[in-house]
Amino acid sequence: MQIAICDDNKEFRDILRKDIMEYKQEKKINISVTEFENGETLLESKEKYDMIFLDYVMKDGADGFEIAKEIRKRNINSGIVFVTAYPEFVYDSFAVQPFRFIVKPVEKEKLTEALDSFISGMKQIMPITIIENGRRISLRSDEIIYIEAEGKCSNIITAEHKYHSSYTLSKLSGMLPGNCFFRIHKSFVVNLFFVTMIEGREITMSDGTKVPVSRIKSKEFKKIYTAFVKENYMRV
Repeated sequence: MQIAICDDNKEFRDILRKDIMEYKQEKKINISVTEFENGETLLESKEKYDMIFLDYVMKDGADGFEIAKEIRKRNINSGIVFVTAYPEFVYDSFAVQPFRFIVKPVEKEKLTEALDSFISGMKQIMPITIIENGRRISLRSDEIIYIEAEGKCSNIITAEHKYHSSYTLSKLSGMLPGNCFFRIHKSFVVNLFFVTMIEGREITMSDGTKVPVSRIKSKEFKKIYTAFVKENYMRV
């Protein structure tokens, strides 16, 4: 598991690294930690981090929210944990889909809960296997932004590729984890982690695609999505 800490306070980075390493020893989990003193160097990194502890407001004026927006623009699906002394910013950051907020100084109990929850979620990532042009392809479900029906076949959209599967949308939907995938229309299944905006009966996905929500599914979707947000994004 790859973790990044991005904070301009070296003392804070040292303490957080120490606590994460103690968690690693206690849980016997393979974790590596990389530190960044500013968002620019984090964005320059070519490494794909599973989890990023990101300072919300840094001394040089850097805005953690803007850094997180750039991470999401690149369709990087890291678990972003905002670390802040200003918890009132919680709702401002909704668009970048943070995994958690932790208030400084970080309590070890809060850190442990965040790590436990994230690792538990990683274990629930279910790969699916499709056949495309005679080739067997395995896809991680957390890479899928949405799936669109095309006749009796389906197109699977990820950040880097569009896969064509001979499976029906219903069959693919049944292969995916129900905690984050929802069929919002007879022709679309979406990954709730990649929803960035909801306007009436239309949602915008992280790649900019606008997807319709059927009238029949509208009420259920709002209920499911509200519960999903509370479970995954609103813990402070």
